[in-house]
Formats: sequence, C-alpha cells, structure tokens
Amino acid sequence: MKIVKIKGGLGNQLFQYAFIKYLEKLTQNEVYADKNMYQNYLIRNFELNKIDRNLKYTSETKEFKFGGFLYKISVLIKALLKKGYYLEGISKYKKLLECEYYDGYWQDLKYINEVEKELKQIFKNKSFFDKKNKIEEDSVAIGFRRGDYLNKKNKKIYEECPLFYYKEAITLIKEKIKKPVFYIFSDDIKSIKNEIETLLKGEKYFYINEDKENSPLEELVIMSKCSNAIIPNSTFSWWGAWLSENKNKIVIVPQYWYKSNEIVKFIPKEWISMDNRRHS
Repeated sequence: MKIVKIKGGLGNQLFQYAFIKYLEKLTQNEVYADKNMYQNYLIRNFELNKIDRNLKYTSETKEFKFGGFLYKISVLIKALLKKGYYLEGISKYKKLLECEYYDGYWQDLKYINEVEKELKQIFKNKSFFDKKNKIEEDSVAIGFRRGDYLNKKNKKIYEECPLFYYKEAITLIKEKIKKPVFYIFSDDIKSIKNEIETLLKGEKYFYINEDKENSPLEELVIMSKCSNAIIPNSTFSWWGAWLSENKNKIVIVPQYWYKSNEIVKFIPKEWISMDNRRHS
C-alpha cells in the first residue's frame, strides 16, 4: 500500500493530490492519503475531501506527537533508516516506486502534466462555483498574499512581491488587453485596499470574498474562472491561474519565490516571469 502525507493549505494539498493521481497512474493501484496531521493543525483545514469524495485514507499514522526541531530530526532519521519512507529532497537515492510512504510537497510539472486532464476535469463540476460572482470577459485575477507571509519566519524564507511588481504586471496586461477587468483575491483584503486604489485608479475592479463568505475551495474556483492572472508566490494563486480554461491566457508570476534563489519546477514555459526583487 502506498501512502502520501497531506500537509499545508489548499494549494499545497492540491500538489500532493496530483502526486497521488500520478502514483495511481503509474502503478495502476489506489494510493492512500494520510491526513492525520490535521488532527492538531489549527492554521489550515483539510480540503481534499470536498474535491474528491472517492479519495482513500489510511488510519495508520506516521505523524510524530512533537513539533519543531525534534520533529524535523525524527523525520530525517526515519527517511534515512526506513527503507520504504521517501522524504522529498533527501531520499533521491531511493527508487520512487519502490517506496510505500511519501512525505513532501511534490511541486513539479513532471507530476502535474501527467494527470492534467484528470485534475481539470474535477474542477469542471459546476456545483463548486458561486454564481453570485459573475466574471466578465477579459478578466484578470490579481492575488495578494498577506497573512502567514508576514510573520518573521516566513519573511526569511519567501521573497516579497512589492508594489512595483504589481504595477509593472498591470502595465503589461493593459498593453495586451484593451479593457481588462480586475478581480482582487487576498487573505487580507482590508490591508491592501490603499495599494489597490493606487494601482488600479481609473480601472474597473472587484474584490472577491471580502467578507469571507466563500470557502478556500470556492474562492479558488472563482479565481480559475478569470481569463488571465497576476499572481504572487503562492501555490493557492498558482492553482487558480493553472486551472483557468482560457487557452490564450496571460499569467504573470514572480521571478523569485524564495530568498534562497531556489528554482521552482512548476512554472509553465508560456507564463511570464517578472522581477519582484527591489530595484537597487
């Protein structure tokens, strides 16, 4: 039996779900999801049960009862000593398909591309879509990530998307689209309203889910209905842009996602990378 550990918010969960589908396609066997970390995880909710009701779960837990540094060391030891435990980034010497338990984020187009048709078919389910939010033609989703990105730990890991990044991205969009209509998505809309008024002065724009009436999944589906997108370094926004059915969509992404210059492996070649580091 193969098991994939599920962790993080909806964007990360979807990458892990895609990896489950990838393994199922290669092995022609069911792969199980381990969602046990959500028993004590107060920051994010488990969302995949709303997407795939046929997803199989395991009652066997691999989750440790303690966190922080001790947790990381324990996982590392387990990955090194247990033959069937595959820890992404560490277990490269192991053959992927010979393992039984998979711990990672699996953010790589080589997994996504193999199951693209299956993933997009799931999101064609119209019951997900909130009909109150009608998306106009020549729509452009703009994602702003605040929330957890502003804490000290994450600020050391993730690169910012400053105002100039959005300003230049909007200018490019306006060069390519005559009358764009902008839809604003954020985990903290109140904190960015002044920026939006500056960036989109004179433009037509709408705030989405300002009162938090929609679930993360509903918000993601609304985002996917937009024809084009300007996204931050956020896996949630990535999925919103990737799921858009517009064959000629313009998607603008930040060039740098991490302070470490780590190369991301999930940006489609037709998307436009734009500088998001402060000009010297």
